[in-house]
Amino acid sequence: MELLKEIYSTLSTTPAIISHLAEGAGGVWADLTDYSGRRPVIAYSVISDVPSLFGDDMEIGRRVTVQISIVTTDGADNAIVKGVNAAMQRIGWTRESTNRVTDGKDRITALRFMILDTEKEGI
Repeated sequence: MELLKEIYSTLSTTPAIISHLAEGAGGVWADLTDYSGRRPVIAYSVISDVPSLFGDDMEIGRRVTVQISIVTTDGADNAIVKGVNAAMQRIGWTRESTNRVTDGKDRITALRFMILDTEKEGI
């Protein structure tokens, strides 16, 4: 999926983001696992991909929602959140929501972004 490649490229090359990650660009993961590196890390994944635009009885557009999770041990993620918001806006995504949760020793900030992806040129 081209959208995910663009997200990875943006997150892993934006200095305002990677300078705050424990492993720099290596701290950007396509999904969160038991070992996704030293904290803080960023994990991203598609959580929704639904048809949203039709023409001539064909799907020509879809609304994609991506969740970007910022995982820290101390909750100090304001600079990363700010960098992610700016980077995602720069590539055309709109922030839908932000949620903060604690999971054991991890503090997670879940940012959800959405975009309308069209199948046909000129739309």
